[in-house]
Amino acid sequence: MCGIVVVYSVNGDTSRTIPMAIGASKYVKHRGQQGAGVCVITPEGTVMHHSGVGAFDAVIKPTDIEKMGRDHRLAMVQCRWGTYGGYHENNVQPIVVNSSNDIPVCVVHNGQFILMPDLLSQRDLTDDIESDTLLFARLLARYSGNDWDSHVVSVLSKTLGAYSLAISIHDVLFLTRDSYGVRPLYLGSLDGAYIAASETQAITAIGGTIIREIGCGEILKIDTSGLHVLVKGNGHQRHVCEFESAYLCRPDSMMQSFNGNRSLFHARFRFELGEAVALESPVKHAKMVVGVPD
Repeated sequence: MCGIVVVYSVNGDTSRTIPMAIGASKYVKHRGQQGAGVCVITPEGTVMHHSGVGAFDAVIKPTDIEKMGRDHRLAMVQCRWGTYGGYHENNVQPIVVNSSNDIPVCVVHNGQFILMPDLLSQRDLTDDIESDTLLFARLLARYSGNDWDSHVVSVLSKTLGAYSLAISIHDVLFLTRDSYGVRPLYLGSLDGAYIAASETQAITAIGGTIIREIGCGEILKIDTSGLHVLVKGNGHQRHVCEFESAYLCRPDSMMQSFNGNRSLFHARFRFELGEAVALESPVKHAKMVVGVPD
């Protein structure tokens, strides 16, 4: 499991893009403490990138952000909890590679891809790679045409696994989820910018408005003209990972259950169990109650 936040300024103040992304990331940093990184893209398409091994606050410091400047069309942040590959710096996201015609491709990812046999057979892609995200990024970057929309849709149609994913190509952003919605991804807005995040609290805590949950198998595109749906959701019933409500997702984030109602988080469930026990079997003269830690 990982935490991702992406901010794309369509017609807002581009000097606020990275402060919004960093502010929102504080509410997903608990989702991964093995590595963290940030990638920004200027309105001219210049990419700047900083990442490292360790927790978010130890890796991404104010001085690192200052070096990236103030004017950014797009900012991507990822906090990593690795489930595939080692914990060294090569596996920390965002992953930044160049396409066959030198267009920068940036990827942040929560989940895990199922690596297809035909992909693994391409040794020029897989040599010395431990990260499924890097492998995916290299596959995506093997393109020298101009129709990136069709290329992204084609690659994703062959990509299996449980994932939420953000891809930037030059100054265009693509957002998608796996076909059963196992990994969460929400879309919001604030002051002329779109925000995508693993949890709703990352959006609302900085003053943003939740637009909706990105659908199962849906592919969205955001560019300077706004939001576009490249592939509609497939209508599958969501199969959200049980660990979201048990350990990962903040109790103050919104998470949709299978019947469309807000689910009861395990933390809240345990709290209500404690209330019931206190009413049914009160302890006389108790001065302090201490919960059992997760």
